[in-house]
Amino acid sequence: MKKPRVFITGLSTLTAAGDTLQATWCALQQGQSAIGPIEQWPLQSWPHRLGGEIKSFKAARMLPDKKLAKVVSRQDVLGINAAMQAIEHSQIIAYRQQLTDATQFNDETGVYVGSPGNKYCQQYDFLTLLAKTNGALQPFAEQLFSEVHPTWLLRILPNNVLAYTGIHYGFKGANHNIANHAVSGMQAVMEAYHAIISGQIERAVVVAYDTGIEPEALFYYDQLGVVSPDGIKPFDQKHNGTILAEGAAALVLESEHSVQARDALCFAEVLGGGSNSEAAGLFTL
Repeated sequence: MKKPRVFITGLSTLTAAGDTLQATWCALQQGQSAIGPIEQWPLQSWPHRLGGEIKSFKAARMLPDKKLAKVVSRQDVLGINAAMQAIEHSQIIAYRQQLTDATQFNDETGVYVGSPGNKYCQQYDFLTLLAKTNGALQPFAEQLFSEVHPTWLLRILPNNVLAYTGIHYGFKGANHNIANHAVSGMQAVMEAYHAIISGQIERAVVVAYDTGIEPEALFYYDQLGVVSPDGIKPFDQKHNGTILAEGAAALVLESEHSVQARDALCFAEVLGGGSNSEAAGLFTL
């Protein structure tokens, strides 16, 4: 029996070095650094002020519907936009538009997402009120609905990227949202790969995204001792940590049958992968 094959037919990156795949690649080729002072938060008094920040961020421009900006977080915008770019790059929508009936196509197209999950940064809506009421529960509860935006709960959902990508494009195939810290994206790729070779779906949009430069994340990683105050110095005796950034990337994976049906351009083939855990916590080292 012929072994099922899975190909990559769409790619996207959204980074501090460039808000498209081409822009990021050009910046890398030219040796441009995307690390600089973080500007979206007032961090002048913080010891860690460097990061990879996407300066061109405009939520309404980056979403399929600008109304979504009210119900998703900054990191969700990055993930959704990366999915949109990869889908456009793959040309699967152009192919779908040629079909007499797209029902089967939609049923056989899945969305797999590597999500950073629900970080504390998404609870900032409450901080001003907590400070105002000095942490007293009674006045906090009395002013909650007038002080806190009513859509705060929607913005903290960890599967927003999966949901809104699937809804916007009408993809109804198998899907999975993985929130497993730094390996979420790679696990999403492998889950999509196995869904395709097992015949559950013919194609999948795979997305990974995160933002590590907001204050709560910086504070969290600073407490772990992994953030440098002055830059990245790999393989140097003066190495004192890393610099965090924000970004997203996406792939479109397709079965061999799907690729042949639309004569798609393939950029790579997924041959396999693996996953492991030391079962002792995220930061054993």
